[in-house]
Amino acid sequence: MILKEADERKSDIATLRSFLNRPELNAATRAEIELQIRKIHVGAAGENDAAHYLRVQFADNKNWVVLNDLRIEVEGAVAQIDHLLISRLLDVWLCESKAFTNGIKINEFGEFLTFYQRVPVGVPSPIEQNLRHMKVMERLVSSGALNLPKRLGFTIPLKFRPLVLVAKGAIQRPKVPIKGLETIIKADQVASTIERLGEKGNPLEIAKLVGQDTLYDIGQQLLSLHRPIMIDWAARFGLTPEIPPITRPTAAPPRLRPFDTGDATRVDESTQSPTQSTPACQGCNGKITDAERQYSLDRAKRFNGQQLCMKCQRSQRKPAPQTKE
Repeated sequence: MILKEADERKSDIATLRSFLNRPELNAATRAEIELQIRKIHVGAAGENDAAHYLRVQFADNKNWVVLNDLRIEVEGAVAQIDHLLISRLLDVWLCESKAFTNGIKINEFGEFLTFYQRVPVGVPSPIEQNLRHMKVMERLVSSGALNLPKRLGFTIPLKFRPLVLVAKGAIQRPKVPIKGLETIIKADQVASTIERLGEKGNPLEIAKLVGQDTLYDIGQQLLSLHRPIMIDWAARFGLTPEIPPITRPTAAPPRLRPFDTGDATRVDESTQSPTQSTPACQGCNGKITDAERQYSLDRAKRFNGQQLCMKCQRSQRKPAPQTKE
């Protein structure tokens, strides 16, 4: 079940490109802006490739929840998670997407190198990056921001697991064992790797199994905590705000886009009809996401055919008992 797609970066790219038309721009700043545009394109391409494989493997599986491009802030710390997957065992897989067109090499010291015009270039370790994300998520749980399920009076904990998804390029691994090396995989190997690394048949793990409704609820809680980044690009490059930067809206999470398991092409929402009405919750007349609406439709009998938001779904989750005359 896909609860969130990646946030669009078109507005950021449009803003940066508009800066290139400024007559006062010097050569050094122009080069920095062009480099930033390339970084956004490369990063988005890697995330889109990985997201495609996740759609194929998990979109129709209601035992899993997937949130792409999730940004969580906790007490000043930030976790920018490319892909987050949650199973009914409450295993939470934090996936960092990377696209290395010319491949990536890991040496015996755990250092990561990629290649630019055949010259090795050092890059930050995605393994360490994932560990930092795990610490932020553990702090989130400790803060009590998530309402986690309980069993026999005890809270069922989330278990965070890291993965690094390499969308493009070969992976050159060292001959010596490196901690965390097993978490670096090709983007199309997510399902098989989770199957291999998961604790199959462990009775203590099976005892944690939660229902699909509980899994969906945890996913929606995390989605509500998403805080999209808003970058003042003019300030970043020391430019005066003569041309207002194009910003992305923050009032609501991005719409879920239709997907086809055989085609990773993204839907351009600018082609949608401007007169198309946005569905409202039939319980409170408030906003309802596509995921909430689909969840209601899948359980039409439970919700009396109504399309309800998560709050109204909770209030009708337990129908009143019927009395016999």
